Amino acid sequence: MKRGSPWAAPAVPDIRAGLRRGFVELIERFSVALTDDPDLRSVRDPAELRRRNNRARDLGASLDEMRTEVAALDRAGLYWVLSA
Repeated sequence: MKRGSPWAAPAVPDIRAGLRRGFVELIERFSVALTDDPDLRSVRDPAELRRRNNRARDLGASLDEMRTEVAALDRAGLYWVLSA
């Protein structure tokens, strides 16, 4: 019986697909957290509203960074992860 590496080429697409799904799920959760805040509509204090808006903006920036990272990892084919 021929023995192969556990990192053989046929497994690469499966690993990439799994990692991509994980990142996409994480991004979707952040998106829901940003847009689904029912308490935000009831905030009357301007300072509290500013604080929450700043937090949402920071989370949005993190979300954009994550999307960029997912695209870069997908383009790179994640081969650097497999070769480590």
